Amino acid sequence: MKRFVCAIILLAVTICAAVLLTLRTSSLANDLELLVDSPAKSEENIDIPEPDTLDNYSGQFKLRMPKSLHKSLANHALREGISMNQYCLYLLSKNDGLSLK
Repeated sequence: MKRFVCAIILLAVTICAAVLLTLRTSSLANDLELLVDSPAKSEENIDIPEPDTLDNYSGQFKLRMPKSLHKSLANHALREGISMNQYCLYLLSKNDGLSLK
């Protein structure tokens, strides 16, 4: 008789756990569906724009600078044994990384 009662209790606990898991999963799926289907909003209900893709950028831009800076950059690049483009890219990358800290 004890085995029978234990089996019934175990079955009841299993059924309850399955029901809770189903409710939790469907609630989570519903929440995820709402997130995917709705536009992004902040807590203040401000639209958050979708991030740009890299397709919008060519990887090139024209930069005007004083001749003295051009000469200085060219001389530094020559001393480093790299192109001025590589040297400027190094400087931009280094300083852009500092802004993230």
